[in-house]
Amino acid sequence: MAALTITSMTVRTLRLPVRSARSQGVGTVADGVTNVFVELTTDAGITGWGEAAPWAVFTGTAEAAVGALHVHFRPFVVGADAFRIEEIMGRARQAVVHSPEAKAALEMALYDIVGRAIGAPLHVLLGGKLRDTVPLSISIANPDFEKDLEALPALLADGLRLFKVKTGFSTHAADLARLERLRE
Repeated sequence: MAALTITSMTVRTLRLPVRSARSQGVGTVADGVTNVFVELTTDAGITGWGEAAPWAVFTGTAEAAVGALHVHFRPFVVGADAFRIEEIMGRARQAVVHSPEAKAALEMALYDIVGRAIGAPLHVLLGGKLRDTVPLSISIANPDFEKDLEALPALLADGLRLFKVKTGFSTHAADLARLERLRE
């Protein structure tokens, strides 16, 4: 297959509202989040999109992701063959130690281009379809555990069945007691 040369990379941020405030052990998301969108275009006119959802207290700010994309990734992405995903991502890993969201957005955009170019969905590129749906998960991580327990019935009513529970706020015994309460 002929090379698909990336001719441009556009990076945008967009402030998105959240349905409800969420407190985690390291901070609260109350009014919205800023996501980063990457648009790659090739010489064949194929466009691929990727999205980063950074949160400053975990992995970095949207501004840091934008900086990594513009300053560190753009020089080797524009002009590269979009089919060479592993090579491009290897260079991204070497360019910056962190910025996992920027790397993820770049990788998404590359896979989007390749999938569009060969007319195949992403699951084909990643080895095949394993299931028809992907379950949504949510973190139980509010230091005020009672607030998470109060929210649980609505989450269950919405169909959520996969929960990631943050431990380490207190003792092992307290963590085990919290897990027992969740099981009820």
